[in-house]
Amino acid sequence: MSTADELKALGNKALQSEKYEEAIKHYTDAIALDPSNHVLYSNRSAAYAKQEKFEDALGDGEKCVSLNKSWGKGYSRKAAALAYLDRVEEAEECYKEGLKVDPENQALKDGLSEVQKKKQKGFNPFGSPEAIMKLRSDPRTREYLNDPSFLQMLSMAQSNPQLMTSLMQSDPRFMTALGVILGINMTDLGANGDEEMETSPAPSKRSEPAPKKEEPKKVEPEVIKDLSPADREKELGNTAYKSKKFETALQHYDKAIELDNTNMSYVLNKAAVYFEMGDFEKCIEMAEKSIEVGRENRADFKQIAKGFTRIGNAHFKQKNYKSAVTYFEKSLSEFRDPQIVKKCKQVQDLIKEEERLAYIDPVKSEEARQQGNDFFTKGQYPDAIKMYDEAIKRNPDEPKTYCNRAACYIKLGEFSLADRDCDETLKRDSKFIKAYLRKAQSWKTRDLDKAADILREAQSIEPDNKEVTDALLDIKDQKASRLMNTGNLSEEEIRQRAMQDPAVQEILADPGIRMILNQMQDDPKAFADHLKNPMIAKKIEKLMEAGILQMR
Repeated sequence: MSTADELKALGNKALQSEKYEEAIKHYTDAIALDPSNHVLYSNRSAAYAKQEKFEDALGDGEKCVSLNKSWGKGYSRKAAALAYLDRVEEAEECYKEGLKVDPENQALKDGLSEVQKKKQKGFNPFGSPEAIMKLRSDPRTREYLNDPSFLQMLSMAQSNPQLMTSLMQSDPRFMTALGVILGINMTDLGANGDEEMETSPAPSKRSEPAPKKEEPKKVEPEVIKDLSPADREKELGNTAYKSKKFETALQHYDKAIELDNTNMSYVLNKAAVYFEMGDFEKCIEMAEKSIEVGRENRADFKQIAKGFTRIGNAHFKQKNYKSAVTYFEKSLSEFRDPQIVKKCKQVQDLIKEEERLAYIDPVKSEEARQQGNDFFTKGQYPDAIKMYDEAIKRNPDEPKTYCNRAACYIKLGEFSLADRDCDETLKRDSKFIKAYLRKAQSWKTRDLDKAADILREAQSIEPDNKEVTDALLDIKDQKASRLMNTGNLSEEEIRQRAMQDPAVQEILADPGIRMILNQMQDDPKAFADHLKNPMIAKKIEKLMEAGILQMR
């Protein structure tokens, strides 16, 4: 019977060979023998992610972290799965937690950077000052901002994201502008540069090795004379194509096909001409025919891939983005070109952004929020969270919804998630007092000083807010209760215990505080003046609460 380590090694080998099902089986068998081994869950999480089974990958990532909270890679597995599931805020929080235990982990740093970029793209791309700066600084869009009609449409998109899709369809400049803001090169997504001509004969048979080429002593200018009649016509077509004499180019490619109907590159070049002429349906027809010819004559995989790419580009130009992705993926199944991988991912991102924008509906968002409130009132917190999630998708700029969801997380004891949602609320409304109250509430079980700082910030916004004042008094009472709850300890023992507190140690190591404490006996008035400084007053208060300092 194999040991857990032997099964893990088999799983690693299968994973490297892209045999994901086999890898998962080996890791599962190994876990059955050694269920406390965190590395096994990490490896299986990676295999699940490769299969795009991201819920399973997340489960294993969470298990890995629970078994070993000091291992950075576990956080990386969990966070990556969360990011793939579009739970971007949770992924960001997980990456940050990982960096606390493994600050130098480059995978965690890179992952955090990626989800933060993705998070920024989650809002109206035209709605930020940075977006306008990008449009103004990019030569492709700079002149758009001098056109009053474009500025008017831009204003419409900023105030109502639901209009964005229709604006992009009605004015191609908006598509270019979106690409500039999101960092997507629209030229890479099917522009003319991809439709290059085949300038040398492609291998027509997969099974025949290419003959070795001898280095020519001299390149003759009449080299076209040495080509076959079909290739000569192709080169003449290429010359016409480059001069934008498209009808002439088509005539030469047709002659090439008549002379040799087994070479798919002639048909593929015809597809490129139709692409440049804007006849995308004809381009698709020719590209499909070229693939058919290539299949029949066992053309090279790269040639077949290029045919699918050309079809994908034509669909992209027609804004049929899902069809474009389908054909880019077919191209990649023939030959994995890194440029097509990038292109496919960019179109997928564009589809997601369109779907997200199309889904925005403030009215339906408010309906979902009210349903969430009803569930909250009944104590059905998970159901309330689901409705708040829906409300946020429908209107991601409404601060109240994040604050409401934070209240649910507090009830469920998920304080880090509550803290995150309060931050999201304050990003949208920096004076939302209830968000400060809930953020302080999420910190009370972990750090009373932190909670008090949050409430003081709220108090600076609304000095007379009774809820804030009461919350601060409650924290003071809790601190006093903790100080009194020391059993039969003497004052000296209480001070010694307080001296172990890192926060107290940091305050006492501050030369400025030490100087102020020395002044206390000689100059009480100067000490009182120092207390007018909120930062100093806060540190003195901490020393008093800890029993280090007593005022008589």
